[in-house]
Amino acid sequence: PSEVGHTEIWMRWAKWLTKCCEPTAPPALNTLGVRGLSLLMKRPRPLDGAALKEVGLLRPEFFEKLLSVVPRLHHASLLSGGQDGSDGSDPTQGSVKQLAEATAFSLWPCVWSRQSSPTFSKQNALFWQSYFVLLAGQDPARVAPAVSQGAEFLAKQPVAEAEYHAALSEFFAGSLRALRKET
Repeated sequence: PSEVGHTEIWMRWAKWLTKCCEPTAPPALNTLGVRGLSLLMKRPRPLDGAALKEVGLLRPEFFEKLLSVVPRLHHASLLSGGQDGSDGSDPTQGSVKQLAEATAFSLWPCVWSRQSSPTFSKQNALFWQSYFVLLAGQDPARVAPAVSQGAEFLAKQPVAEAEYHAALSEFFAGSLRALRKET
């Protein structure tokens, strides 16, 4: 098979992952989509940043979807009503959890982890770090507006929705860590 064939397959996979991040998609698909995109942003070959941009990862509309989806991930203790699929209504949740929450892939400074809340999700923070590294490399002019938009969206959520408040700290930890490494 040619390199063009491989690239087309990867592009299709990346597009499918973005569809998994629709706020109306089942929680298991959201989890797979975000985890897959996180891995793809870290090791995009044979795709490059321009290809990921073409898929739509850096579009403002997709960023808004991520702001709605990511806070619901890895916050089962904060969600009411089993919105994360942990209430047993989704028979695939166990398998998805095994695929998407592999701790061997989580690298985070231990000093930060000791003082953080048990609701702080390293997976979510690492996702935002990967996202902002990609954004800074492909569209640096959008970084400041994206950080501002994300902070505003997450901060204005109702107090009763604790997952968004946890997500705010994850969003800032990941984005600032990415930007610190890029500058």
